[in-house]
Amino acid sequence: MGFNTIRGIQINVNHCKAAHSGVFQVARDLELDFIAIQDPYLFNGEPPKSNFGCKTFSSRDKRAITYILNKNLNVFYKFNTTHTVAVELHFNNMLFNIFNCYFPPHDNIEDLIGELRDFNFYNSSNLLVGDFNCQSRSWGYDSDNFRGRKLTEFIAASNLHICNITEYGPTFQSTTNVGFPDLTLLSLPVKGAFKTLKKKPKKFAKKFSFWNEDLRISRNKVNRLFKTYIKHKAEGSILEIIQSSGNAYRKERAIYENLLLSTKRKAWESFCLNHNERFGFLFNLVFNRGSSENFIGVNPNNDPNNTIEDKINYLMDNFFPSPSSEDNLDYTPIIGHVEPMVLEIIEIVINALIG
Repeated sequence: MGFNTIRGIQINVNHCKAAHSGVFQVARDLELDFIAIQDPYLFNGEPPKSNFGCKTFSSRDKRAITYILNKNLNVFYKFNTTHTVAVELHFNNMLFNIFNCYFPPHDNIEDLIGELRDFNFYNSSNLLVGDFNCQSRSWGYDSDNFRGRKLTEFIAASNLHICNITEYGPTFQSTTNVGFPDLTLLSLPVKGAFKTLKKKPKKFAKKFSFWNEDLRISRNKVNRLFKTYIKHKAEGSILEIIQSSGNAYRKERAIYENLLLSTKRKAWESFCLNHNERFGFLFNLVFNRGSSENFIGVNPNNDPNNTIEDKINYLMDNFFPSPSSEDNLDYTPIIGHVEPMVLEIIEIVINALIG
C-alpha cells in the first residue's frame, strides 16, 4: 500500500499522565501515523500503550518514545542510544528514518550530540525531532548559549535543515518560562540532490565546494577516538585511561573543527577571487552593452545631457561624501579632581588579587 504523506506529532509531556493519554486521543482523532514523545509518563519504568494498538520504540533511558500508529506502514527498529531512538520506515518506495531525541538540560551537550555522529545523514532521508534544550537565534531565541552553538554546528555539518517556524510561537510555555527547546530537523540524500543539479543548465550548476580528503580523514579519526572514549566510559575503565582517551578525542576534534573552518574560508576566498561574470548587468550598464535602454532615476541639476557616469558619481557623492572640515572633531577630555593614592588601599587591592 502506498502513501503520499506521513503525519505525526512531537511533544514533551513532562511526565504528565493526562498529557500522555491526551496525545493518544489527539493522534486517533487526527489519524496520525506516528507520535514522538519526550519526557514521557512512566509506570513501573514503562511508558503507557495506546488502546488501539501500535508499535513502540524507546531510547535506553526511556525518555524518548516513538509510537508507530499506522499498521499499514512497514517499520523496522534501527538503533537506540541512551537519549535517542531511531526507526526506519519503508514509505512510498523509499527508506525514511525517524529519530526521536531527548537531551537533558544539564548533561554534556558534546556527549549527547556524539550519540548521533556515527550516523551519515547525507545518504538517506531523515526526520530528527526532539527536545534538545539548546538555545539559539536560529530557532527563535534572543541569544545563543554554548549548547545552542554546538548543536548549530552539528546541524550545519550533518546536512540537516531546521523546519521550525518561529512565527508560530514558542514550543514551550509555562507560568515562569517561555522557550523553543523542541526542534524538527530534516535531511535529504545529497546524492539525489547532485543528480538534480546535473539536470539543470550549466549556469545554475553548483560551483562552491569545500569538502576534501583531508577533512574526511580528520573526521573519521575524530569518530574513532570518540568511540574509544565512550567505550572506556561504558566499561568503567580506570580514571587515567578515561581521561587520556577523552583528551585525545577533544584534541583531535579541535584540530578537525579548525581545519573545517580554515578549509571553508580558503574555498570561499578562492571561489570569490576566481568568480568572473562577464557581461553581467553592471558590465553592460557601464559599457553600454545592454540589449535594452538603461535608466538611472537621478538627474543632477536637471541636465538632460548627464551621462551615466555623471549620475553614478552623483549617487556615490551622496551616499559616500568626501570628508569635510565639520567631520574633524577634536575631543579634549576634561579631567576632574583625582584623589591621591593611599598606600593602605593599594595593599588591600593587591592582597585581594593575590588571594
